[in-house]
Amino acid sequence: MKILRKIAFPICVLFVLAAFSLRYYFNQWDKNSFALLIAGGVFFLLSLILDWREIIATFRKRAVKYGLSSLISIILALAILSILNYMNYKHYKRFDLTVSKRFSLSEQTIQLLENLPRPVHIMTFFPEDQPLANRKFNDLMREFQTHTNKITTDMYDIDLQPQLAQKWDVKIPGTIVFESGQRHEKINKVAEEDLINAIVKVTKDIKKVVYFLEGHQEFSIDDTSSQGLSVFKEKLQKENYEIKKVILASTPEIPLDASALIIASPVIDLLPHEIEGIINYVNKGGHLLLFIDSGSSNTLEKLSEQWGVLTENSIVIDTAQGYFGGNAFIPQVRTIFGSPISTSFSLNGFFPYTRSLKKMENSNPVTVIRTMVESTENSWAEFNQDVAEFTENVDHKGPVPVGISIIQKINNTDKDFRVIIFGDIDFIKNGWFNILGNGNIALNSVAWLTEEMQLISLKTKPEETAQLPFEAFELKKFMKFSQLIAPGIIVLIGIIVWIRRRKA
Repeated sequence: MKILRKIAFPICVLFVLAAFSLRYYFNQWDKNSFALLIAGGVFFLLSLILDWREIIATFRKRAVKYGLSSLISIILALAILSILNYMNYKHYKRFDLTVSKRFSLSEQTIQLLENLPRPVHIMTFFPEDQPLANRKFNDLMREFQTHTNKITTDMYDIDLQPQLAQKWDVKIPGTIVFESGQRHEKINKVAEEDLINAIVKVTKDIKKVVYFLEGHQEFSIDDTSSQGLSVFKEKLQKENYEIKKVILASTPEIPLDASALIIASPVIDLLPHEIEGIINYVNKGGHLLLFIDSGSSNTLEKLSEQWGVLTENSIVIDTAQGYFGGNAFIPQVRTIFGSPISTSFSLNGFFPYTRSLKKMENSNPVTVIRTMVESTENSWAEFNQDVAEFTENVDHKGPVPVGISIIQKINNTDKDFRVIIFGDIDFIKNGWFNILGNGNIALNSVAWLTEEMQLISLKTKPEETAQLPFEAFELKKFMKFSQLIAPGIIVLIGIIVWIRRRKA
């Protein structure tokens, strides 16, 4: 019995340590770890029963009473903290105090998450040497899951689970796999826009097709130079659109699977039967995105006039903008708050050498024509391009429209046709696409035309650099205080309390 009294508590400790070791190694509580934990509890109770007299005598000692009082206080404090932590976990709320709200989800993301059609399972394959990416992903997922219960996550190490990585064809560390229904998608970047676009892809079973008109020296979606439109094409594909080309010279019919037709500033005139085919497509409920600039074919002007928009023979000048060497022919533009492509926010961009647009006075009264993008108050539409000077009663004072949306219900149907016209093509070229909101203006236009407003592009949040407002010598003083003086004060208080208790 004496031997059992001596070894009961040490055996209890060994069993408990073994149980937690198994839990840590296998990353889960299994029957073996539970069995060891129960065995540890049995030996703990046994040690209490065998040593109950000594335990009571020990607790009657004065020093133990003080220690027990401190222990109870610590336990109560830990219990309160645990309850608060549990409440915080169940009712998670985070406050973003940054100026640009860089740690907050966009309104579009929140709306999409709240309306997810089905569950999405997300698997990450981060190696141990990518803790920052892992942490960023967890932060974003926690924000996502406050707005939906349809997202679940699992984290794997690509080195420790090679068979699972092979199953999902994961070859690059840091890959994130999205699965929903029969669809799956992979990305390698932890960013709100990339994550939400991947979620959209796996929850949408139908890809909408966007056609680009070819055959008239349009700007090419395959051109990767600064003058090409390859970035625009790649961004559309990233948002789950299927991109195709169409030549109307031989077959004037727009394909039946077209969700939208894009005409990117052709130089050569469209043939009469091509124009007729485009007009018929739109008037039957089609969707058209038209880019017209100073070098475009005149036949595009006839197309825009078909739906009540005049493409003016002008160039917009902005002498107040201080970007790009103060080039007055690169005016700053902005979307109208509440327009179809920016319902709850405004986007800024630059439209180099853009023409101005105007609603025709004799336009169809049932056609809704709205300005979407306009120049600033400091600009004007210059009609005499030899002299960059505002002329009263000739030039148009800003803000002037440079992007217009058109929508009209089809008679006796619930369908409508939609057209967007821009007076510029340069802003979607590779060299300009990622400047300010240029790309988002173009992508949001396609989203509105194809009635995919949940795909509306996220506004880029400006990066902020957090800096402490200290000079070098002030920073050294602060470091000394935090590393030496503050801890020293705490230690001194502890010593004083200890001495007083010893004397009491």
